[in-house]
Amino acid sequence: MDHVAHLRQSIDELRAAISDSTLPDALKVYLLSILRDMERALDEYQVFGFDEVANQFGKLLMTIASVREVVDSTENSSIWEKLSRIAELISIVQFGISYGPALLQSAAQLLNP
Repeated sequence: MDHVAHLRQSIDELRAAISDSTLPDALKVYLLSILRDMERALDEYQVFGFDEVANQFGKLLMTIASVREVVDSTENSSIWEKLSRIAELISIVQFGISYGPALLQSAAQLLNP
């Protein structure tokens, strides 16, 4: 499974964690709408680039951080774990998009002098 597929799976897991959480309903609806926007950006990243995926994640993270005391309760602790995994995957995908082609070209040059 590639990193984008892992990212999609992690988004699904975060969606389930938010839906099952004890967060206020209005906050759940808002967070889930950001996740939908993030998925839409992920669907279109090959056309428009990966920046919008990262922007939507930043929006999600800032929203959750702004209501940290609500999210920090024991019942909602898995949300932070899932956010951390998504952040890790976004970093990996962005690195691959930004530097992957150059790294592959450099490796090819080293292997085929």
